[in-house]
Amino acid sequence: YLDDSQISAIHAATDVTGFGMAGHGLQLAKASKVTLSIKHSQLPLFKLSYTSLRDGHMTKAHRTNREYTASSLNFFNVDPLEQEIYFDPQTSGGLLLSVRADAAQSIIESLNRNFSHTCVIGSVIKQDEYYVRVD
Repeated sequence: YLDDSQISAIHAATDVTGFGMAGHGLQLAKASKVTLSIKHSQLPLFKLSYTSLRDGHMTKAHRTNREYTASSLNFFNVDPLEQEIYFDPQTSGGLLLSVRADAAQSIIESLNRNFSHTCVIGSVIKQDEYYVRVD
């Protein structure tokens, strides 16, 4: 899928599974000593994700993932129900990649051939009081 120059532009990667986007984002940022700035509107979701949350389809891990990340994650102008998507442990299969900015578009184009929802969801910024910021 990727050539050697694209692979060398990837700084960090994690699968997004049991700890959800919040937990895995926290682990990636903490290990890298940075802050992830996620643009909520850019997060790819299944069509009925919010409907499912509104209907109360959550697991115990929604609560425990929120507790785990509480002091390291901050939401700015994100609806409380929509915040729950970041704690969802049922997101297996997705990857969170931190890539060099100048290589992002090339990597997205290559991965989109087989993984059509590949996209930029934010950026890496200098570490501040939170490891993950969502706005």
